[in-house]
Amino acid sequence: RPDWLTKTARVSELVGSMLLRGVAQSGRRGLVARPVRVSARGLAAAAAAGQRILYRSTRGGQSDLTFSEAVLQGLGTDKGLLVPQAIPRFDAATLESWRGLPFHALAAEVMSLYLTDDDLSRSELEALTAASYGAQWRDEAVTPVTTLPGGMRLLELHHGPTFAFKDVALQFLGNLFELLLAKREAAGLSHTLTVAGATSGDTGSSAIHGFRGKRGVE
Repeated sequence: RPDWLTKTARVSELVGSMLLRGVAQSGRRGLVARPVRVSARGLAAAAAAGQRILYRSTRGGQSDLTFSEAVLQGLGTDKGLLVPQAIPRFDAATLESWRGLPFHALAAEVMSLYLTDDDLSRSELEALTAASYGAQWRDEAVTPVTTLPGGMRLLELHHGPTFAFKDVALQFLGNLFELLLAKREAAGLSHTLTVAGATSGDTGSSAIHGFRGKRGVE
């Protein structure tokens, strides 16, 4: 394969390894976030037992946030990224059970490992993924894989409403915010969100499309 692709793959592997090992370090506090790895079955068992799946900042200054708290907060109070404190490993049986699922169903399976029923019920999660990866996509596979000459495969990420790869995340995020804000309103809590978009790239258009018309978002 081309040299540039090899280098890109190596960089991606390095960055992914760093994130998975939580080696982002806070210079102020001298803390290191080290998320542990647990099996998908272990996370499912923890969720069934009522244990919370929690999040922490990569800079070490904040921890024990629920999924909902992490989503609504965005960044850690120390400006770090909020990542799961336990990262699932998928065994062959789990991956095989997902084979052939439509994109929205596969998204629900993966996302279910990072939250509990206290955050979203299974029916709420499945409704969110179905709404996020439905008719607004120009290909029913959402992110189809095309085989190129020479046997290389290309994952296509441009079939969303704004043609940006960010649609994959932001179509879901807009719907997720709307639901979480509605839950806060029902609980008598603050339930409005202001989104300011300023960009010369494709992030702004993708974010605006994902959030426009959502209740509680201005």
